[in-house]
Parts: sequence; C-alpha cells; structure tokens
Amino acid sequence: MTTGLKLYNHALEDYGLSEISGPGSNARIKKAIALAADWLDPDDSKTAWCGCMMGLWFTELGLTPVKDFFRANNWKNVGKKVLLSEAKQGDVVVMDRQGGKHVALFSKAAAGMVYLLGGNQRNQVNISSFNQAFVEEVRRID
Repeated sequence: MTTGLKLYNHALEDYGLSEISGPGSNARIKKAIALAADWLDPDDSKTAWCGCMMGLWFTELGLTPVKDFFRANNWKNVGKKVLLSEAKQGDVVVMDRQGGKHVALFSKAAAGMVYLLGGNQRNQVNISSFNQAFVEEVRRID
C-alpha cells in the first residue's frame, strides 16, 4: 500500500468529525490546531483547520508535515508535483477558495469536478466536490 493510500485511509477514520458551534471545540480538532501552533485560536469555528488536520494525520503516521502546516498553501512544498490528470487517491491537493487556500486529499475526479477528503469542509471532515478549475497543485508523497 502506498503512503498516500495509508494517509487517505487514516484520514477516513475521522470522517464525519464536526465542529462544535459556539465557544466549545471538538477535542480532536482542537488537538490538531494546538499541534499546528500554540498561538492559534483553539476555537474550531474561528480557525481554518484544514491544514491543521492534514498535519495531525501526517504526524500520527510518522510522516513529516510541511513547515507552518496550518497554512494550506504551504502544502505545495510536500512531496513531488504531479498533474491533476495523474492524481491518485491520497495525493495532497491545494486549492484556491474565497478567502484563501484549502488543502485536502484527492479521492477522485469526474465531469470537471474533484472529490476531496479533508477537514473543514462544510465544518467537518468529509468528501466534498469542488470545481477542478480551483485546483492549484497536486502533490504526491510516495
């Protein structure tokens, strides 16, 4: 099994993990935020946590996350660049979005859309669809 597939399967264990509304925070998301930087607001409804979860998953598998992994754009520095047309399940995808960047794991592509497994997608860990035009980079960690 490839490293990317191991990462994908590990991330699936958190599928459905959700933010808690208001000042409370989900303990696992709070852990990911704290691991990323102790100065980040631990309130999961205030801090963008997609990169934090990616860093937690990497760390839990003994992989080295990128520096300042709470910044989604920094994930462009992990592994090697591959074309979207060559993407495999578990590749790291950095996307443009309103207000900044987003990072998640490639699941599949179909009909101009990419399906990504990631954190902070509609305030939870899930597989969501995105227009592939917003994909900036795909990175393979194997």
